Amino acid sequence: MATRKLLTEIQSIIVSLYESFKDLTLFFHTVNHVMQVVTHVQELCAYYQISEADTFVVSTAAWFHDLGYLTVGAAGHEYKSAELAGKYLSERLPDADMLMQIQQCILATILPQRPQTILEQIICDADLYHLGTEDFFYHDGLMRKETELRVGKIDDKKWLTGSIDLLESHKFHTKYCQQNLGKKKQWNLDTLKEMLQKIE
Repeated sequence: MATRKLLTEIQSIIVSLYESFKDLTLFFHTVNHVMQVVTHVQELCAYYQISEADTFVVSTAAWFHDLGYLTVGAAGHEYKSAELAGKYLSERLPDADMLMQIQQCILATILPQRPQTILEQIICDADLYHLGTEDFFYHDGLMRKETELRVGKIDDKKWLTGSIDLLESHKFHTKYCQQNLGKKKQWNLDTLKEMLQKIE
């Protein structure tokens, strides 16, 4: 299928763009995060036996979903990412419906997440997959470092409260992630609350 070749080209382009990006303020939203999201997207697509065409859609969305960070920063980056995907793919992907699906998947990652389709559910869960893993606190630390470079120093209580709010308001949309990541996410949440209690 021609989309396989196109997906390889997309991967090469996105990785190259991140590697050439000279702004050193991104610690969480890096090419490593993007590649992890793509990996989790493909994991979920395999589990749900998503068709090759639809796997291309959501995988492409995963490659593009944070690209806006490189041009507009955090605010509104999903809209910019969808725009950049449209510019790159409009001449390479003749299927207008497929392109629209890709852009809708990107926009579905806007918080609070409200995915409408299984593909949107997959990318949303892949994007926040780390909330239910042992690596949560490592990624949370990177996110804090990135945020502080943007807005200034954040005290421990305020950061912990924000992280708790995120985990409490978040929900995994696929049963796969609910079953496989739910318990660890709850453990991470409980640990955050214990940390907050110790400093109050």
